[in-house]
Amino acid sequence: MYPTPSDLLRRAAASAALPAIVGLSLTLAHALLSRGLAAPLVPTLSLVAALALVWALEALAPHVRTWNASARDALDDGAWVLLAALVARAFSVVVAALAPLLAVSGSLAASHPFMAATAALLMGDAAKYAMHRAAHE
Repeated sequence: MYPTPSDLLRRAAASAALPAIVGLSLTLAHALLSRGLAAPLVPTLSLVAALALVWALEALAPHVRTWNASARDALDDGAWVLLAALVARAFSVVVAALAPLLAVSGSLAASHPFMAATAALLMGDAAKYAMHRAAHE
């Protein structure tokens, strides 16, 4: 059976969602820093905004419809979001502690510490996302 235009659109949206969310999160972080917000708050606010967007997208157009079939599943997702936020915060503290050790002259971490920390946070978030998806299997 051939996919319908609706199926193709859903697949395209699913493929574009993660890069779009990461881009929006980085844009928000840059805007917050440009406005003078305290740097330690920026990753947390960017992560909360990204999680809220993911939650809204999953509620409106779930990746797999059966995953949102019950209130129990929504509770499980909420618990995962809370756990992910705590893990992200712990990860950011570790990255911040290790950053001076990794800041070799001329490296990305030395010349752009915010971008290096953001990349590390995104890698950690990708691992948490994979963990979350594995819990659904």
